[in-house]
Amino acid sequence: MTGSEPGQLKILLISTSFPLTPSSTSGMFVKYLYDALSERCYVQALTPDDNRTDTSALERGISAFRYAPKKWQKLAHLPGGIPAQLQTNRLAFLLVPFFLLSFFFHVFVMSRKVDVVHANWAISGFVAGLVKYFRPFVLLTTLRGEDVKENLGLLNRFFLKQALRHSDSVVLVSQDMSDLLSRIFPQFRHKLYVIHNGVSSAFQAGVYKPQREKRRLKRAVFVGSLIERKNVQLLLHALSVVNRDESRCELFIAGEGAQQPDLKTLCDQLKLSSEVTFLGAVGHDDLTELLSGAEFYVSASMHEGRPNSVIEAMAAGCCIVISDISGHRELVGDNERGRLFDLSSAQCLATELTQLLNDPALINEYAGQAKQYVIDERLTWSSCAEHYCTLYKHITARRL
Repeated sequence: MTGSEPGQLKILLISTSFPLTPSSTSGMFVKYLYDALSERCYVQALTPDDNRTDTSALERGISAFRYAPKKWQKLAHLPGGIPAQLQTNRLAFLLVPFFLLSFFFHVFVMSRKVDVVHANWAISGFVAGLVKYFRPFVLLTTLRGEDVKENLGLLNRFFLKQALRHSDSVVLVSQDMSDLLSRIFPQFRHKLYVIHNGVSSAFQAGVYKPQREKRRLKRAVFVGSLIERKNVQLLLHALSVVNRDESRCELFIAGEGAQQPDLKTLCDQLKLSSEVTFLGAVGHDDLTELLSGAEFYVSASMHEGRPNSVIEAMAAGCCIVISDISGHRELVGDNERGRLFDLSSAQCLATELTQLLNDPALINEYAGQAKQYVIDERLTWSSCAEHYCTLYKHITARRL
């Protein structure tokens, strides 16, 4: 990011998840958006500090705020984000007031000369909304998967409602999320817009089919945090059914989280240790190669907004086999660009995988349709940033 030019919009992008190091996977898609916006606007980013990064070496334009002694800063940037930390460690609630106060102070200071504060997630929109009592900026909030669902807890519902109230415009990353939010809070329907996330061009560069053809086992990949709502144990049970008589498919799991030890134990119990590989956190370049070399992308998630990992797998040419939930259904349609399975049992997923393993041509057909969808819908970060800039100009003009 360089200095602003005359007439250039000044944007403060705030997010509770944002990569603090090149190898970090925390909120990587927000960084992609930041980079794409930086080609069009003057953008600064603000995110929480963590308990291990030397923030003095951060890229220019990116700031991290402290909210506790360094070693205690474990609310953000871990698998599953803030909601997961609060679920697994009740003592983490003690950090929340300090987190919010520090977040408020830094947004207050950094928003002094900006045109738009762009908040990512409801909690960021809530904090920015409080700052708006003291600063005359335009507030745009982007809501993502964990923000909008049927059964919101009281605290999350409060943050969401306040973010909606104080935002000039609210962006949802999927139409299903927009429809659901309109039903929950119809009074804010006029503020809602839909802008789809993009995907890095690296995932669309090509499909490494020779890698696939040389292997005896077909390869499935899951990417995500190893937390309860991702439901990874169902993937393992399904794989054990698929490979009951002979090994036909292997599973690579890219991600970290509190459930990892239990999932490894389950692998041992199901006698899958030789067919399941836990990769831990995977960097961008390695993830591109991993997805491009896989036949399947699988997910048994119980709730999603519009998951970037699925879009990346589609762009990389994977055959998509995912749970039948709204965030997934919007991407693959009615089994048009992949296969949806019922979450009622692992057998449902095992049946889908077995049918596909018996029909390699169908695997390639779904993979091609998924990849074409990403191209046809222009799901790039450049296109995403273009839509945001148009909306920035619209809402700032509306305020004049």
